[in-house]
Amino acid sequence: MEAYQASLACADSVGALSVAFPSISTGVYGYPPELAAVATVEALLSATTNVEVVILVAFTDHMAKLWKAQLPAA
Repeated sequence: MEAYQASLACADSVGALSVAFPSISTGVYGYPPELAAVATVEALLSATTNVEVVILVAFTDHMAKLWKAQLPAA
């Protein structure tokens, strides 16, 4: 969660209005994608930021489905 929040703070410091994130640490580091999906969405929804657009980059269909399951309905 801290990596996402720190990245959003950096984006704010340079005036960025959009950012893109991969699923952090779920590849070679082996962090469980199911836990990563929850952490990602919790971090992004709880962040105080001026960023208007966040793009979640899923490299697998499985990760995309996990993120979609965690996101509130639009």
